[in-house]
Amino acid sequence: MTTFRYVALAVLAVLAAAYGYYWLGQVRSVPLPLPQSTCPMVNAEVLQDGAVAIGGERFDDPVRLKAKLREIRKDNRGCGIALRGPKDLKMDMLGKAVALLEKSGEEHIGFITEPRTAPEKK
Repeated sequence: MTTFRYVALAVLAVLAAAYGYYWLGQVRSVPLPLPQSTCPMVNAEVLQDGAVAIGGERFDDPVRLKAKLREIRKDNRGCGIALRGPKDLKMDMLGKAVALLEKSGEEHIGFITEPRTAPEKK
């Protein structure tokens, strides 16, 4: 009876080793996604009235803005919008510009701000 147990144990060990070897062969390295920096952002400027300017052209209609973004992104799909505004821009106008971009179908919106200056030491 003990011989049978040893034989069964040896068979199970071989099967477990073969099964583990099979699953190790199934693991493949997954390529890492490209960093976001390889996708150029579309730079847009927020105007004082909440409209958006891209390349010097003013947009206050989501349909026209969507057509312009589609034209820009023929080669660069999935890139976001980088909004930049003047320092004295009112927050409600920034919100209006973001709403305009969302209505045009934009999903990735970022903000570019001026770097903070450290207060001068006295």
